[in-house]
Amino acid sequence: MQSTREFARVLALVAAGLAAGGATLPPKSDDATAQEVKAVLAEVHLAAAEADAETFFGLLLPEAVFFGTAGGERYTVPQLRAWLEPYFATGIGWTSLPIEQNVTVSPDGSFATFDERLESARFGEMRATGALRRTEAGWRIAQFNTAFPMPNDWALRREKEVLLARERESEVKAVLDSFLDAKLRGDAERYFAHFAEDAVFMGTAADERFTVAELREFVAPYFTQRSERDDRVTSRNVSLSADNEMAWFDERVVSTRLGELRGTGVLRRGENRWRIVQYNLSFPVPNALALDLVERIKKTAP
Repeated sequence: MQSTREFARVLALVAAGLAAGGATLPPKSDDATAQEVKAVLAEVHLAAAEADAETFFGLLLPEAVFFGTAGGERYTVPQLRAWLEPYFATGIGWTSLPIEQNVTVSPDGSFATFDERLESARFGEMRATGALRRTEAGWRIAQFNTAFPMPNDWALRREKEVLLARERESEVKAVLDSFLDAKLRGDAERYFAHFAEDAVFMGTAADERFTVAELREFVAPYFTQRSERDDRVTSRNVSLSADNEMAWFDERVVSTRLGELRGTGVLRRGENRWRIVQYNLSFPVPNALALDLVERIKKTAP
């Protein structure tokens, strides 16, 4: 069996339209400039397969942009280096064979665009598109975009899934906003209506783990006094399960009395509404202060 390196080299030669064990990929065009571009793309694929950071990044323009398959994966070259070099350093790359490749060169020969159908050793069929610019050192990548091709009927289904996920996320955020608002207004009935019957609330102290009934008793003085507070959420992240029936979140809360806090937890959807099943409240502690804080707590412990 061929090694990964040998296999990657064969794939790159095939992609460039060169002889490799008797197999060739017919070029789309006999134009010599297009073949130069294809040769550079073959080098990129080979460098990625061999985890060759020096060659891979040497084929990118300093201002190049690389897009991964996820929506937020837009990388400048420094960002891409920070992400990939730890993998490359341990010999981890990725192997992709261009099974179809199209290159278009600008009339003045200074710029080229490409699109490829790729067979990924890990993911199966993928697509790559992008642009190259001619430099004194040769053709270099200006943009490289990777994507998963998706049939139209799948795309429509995916669109519905995305819209539903966004709707559910908005619902969760609205519940958390209402939960905080009920606390600030001293509205105990509305506050506890946001909890599931089996919910657990954890306060900042090690022994503060409350069932809903225990929490009602513990916070009763607060709701009775209705002291003035102006707690506010400064950031919040919400994630959903694949079926959109569970959600987990983290939020940073600034309290007028306690300063900055972190809230994390889980919500469950049932009977067309979201309820909190777990809420954890904690004080963020900088790493540099953590050991000192632990020692102070030990000294005050009974």
